[in-house]
Amino acid sequence: MRTLFVVLLTLLLGACAAAPTTSEERREVVLEYVGHEVGTVGPFSKKGQRELDGLSEKDRKEVLALIEHGAVGFLIIEPNASLPNRVIVVSGKRIIGDFPSPKKS
Repeated sequence: MRTLFVVLLTLLLGACAAAPTTSEERREVVLEYVGHEVGTVGPFSKKGQRELDGLSEKDRKEVLALIEHGAVGFLIIEPNASLPNRVIVVSGKRIIGDFPSPKKS
């Protein structure tokens, strides 16, 4: 009986460790990648078209292709006026894209 309990507990803990990442975990990955205090909008997926407005047409197509394959995006709002905003794309716990998004005047 004790062995059965240990086996079940091990399976349960293993399943929790392999669970998909949450939105907040992905946001933490983005914030660690950026390395300083920024505002974030997201995560957004296929419905987040408005967040992509500042991207070039080429970058927009690339971001949409990544999102189509299950990634999510975050719009990074830089507080420093000399730095452009960015769209960062995350898959799982990995950054797979970083695209400049010029600030609107």
